[in-house]
Amino acid sequence: MSMTNADQGPVLPVQELMASVGYLFLYWGQLETTLNSQILRMRVIVGLGSTEKPAGDITKRLSEWRQLVRQTVADPKLHSAPDEVGLEIESLRVHRNLIAHGLHSGSAEPENGQAYIVCAGGEPNALQPSTKTYTKDELDAFIQSADRCRRAIRSLYNWNSRG
Repeated sequence: MSMTNADQGPVLPVQELMASVGYLFLYWGQLETTLNSQILRMRVIVGLGSTEKPAGDITKRLSEWRQLVRQTVADPKLHSAPDEVGLEIESLRVHRNLIAHGLHSGSAEPENGQAYIVCAGGEPNALQPSTKTYTKDELDAFIQSADRCRRAIRSLYNWNSRG
């Protein structure tokens, strides 16, 4: 439960902030699981019949998924959806990876503004690595994006490119 401090604005328990990080990872994992299962399902539909787990990074698997979708979906209203979903996932991947590999600090009670986390990025041996700050609202938007993309992978009729 969030509380309000008249001088500083909303005060968010650190558990809520970190729960958003955890939910992002959970939803990302669900997205990848759905992507893999849909690839396997569509391989059977197009006659490939391969039950071998989809290989490669998310970019390679998205490419295979898009190719399979083009072979299995005839509705012209959905022709641009696989590319839109793929672009959103690739954008989300950048943020997810930065958070997963670079999370190093944050504040649930910032002096000005919202709760946030800070992630280090760039070259690992750089004297001054770059940093990226993500607010709680941004984390929540990433969670929603991951879930939206997962639902679209399951059925493109769930896709709405406007969010």
